[in-house]
Amino acid sequence: GYNQEDSQIKSQGAIDRGLFRSVMHRTYKEQLKSSNASEERFERLDEKTCHGMKHANYRKIDADGLVAPGRSLGKSDIIIGKTALTGVIGQGISSNRGGDRRDYSTQVKPSDVVEEDARPGGTDGLSVEQTMFGQREQTAFCKTKVRKTRIPKKGDKFSSRHGQKGVVGVVMAQHDMPFTLDGIQPDLIINPHAIPSRMTIGQLLESISGKTGCMTGEFKDGTPFSKDVTREEVTRQCHEVGFQSQGEEAMISGMTGELFEGTYFIGVCIYERLKHMVDDKIR
Repeated sequence: GYNQEDSQIKSQGAIDRGLFRSVMHRTYKEQLKSSNASEERFERLDEKTCHGMKHANYRKIDADGLVAPGRSLGKSDIIIGKTALTGVIGQGISSNRGGDRRDYSTQVKPSDVVEEDARPGGTDGLSVEQTMFGQREQTAFCKTKVRKTRIPKKGDKFSSRHGQKGVVGVVMAQHDMPFTLDGIQPDLIINPHAIPSRMTIGQLLESISGKTGCMTGEFKDGTPFSKDVTREEVTRQCHEVGFQSQGEEAMISGMTGELFEGTYFIGVCIYERLKHMVDDKIR
């Protein structure tokens, strides 16, 4: 299946409702050299007098060389416009009497914009959040901060608080996900072999205690290997609220509508999104 080894199955319905969405921030920085010989400056580039221009989109930068906050960015966009004087080779910059300049602009990194995330209307989900100019030790610089909403996808990494980490093997449509006799569908399915190999007993206690806490509206102590939290006490509380004492339930296939053989452990557990995302790794 798609939850072999450490892989996980995620529900598309849960993701559409905002599960594990995060915002990625990146800061682009450029500075002007302290030497005045090259006359570096931030500006909108002129195709008639500027050499070495990239095969990119320069139309979004303003006269100050920066993109206005709130504007969306694509893969081929220039985010900081920077030029310097250029001269004849061997004669130095002072020989440049025509004032021709060379392009030293900064382009959006390809990893920040993913084609499949493109939205209707031409925006790729990456936008400028903040721009600023400054000076430090007689060196002028500018910064542009961008943001992008990251939606969970196949290959992203997640982990519980007990170190039960894994990557998404498949994002399954909500109507194909299994459900209990009460109609509850899981947001996440993991491989049961991950429990004995990593010996994350605390995750089992947290899942059962979380299930009980949802029914009673109380905070539950899930600290493993403590005198107050024992298997007997946790299973007793689960049975008192009407569940099977071990947290197992019968489930129905969302694809065939047939009842699965046996019972399945299902509970409430906190999972966290890690910084290891497929958009940053695939080029």
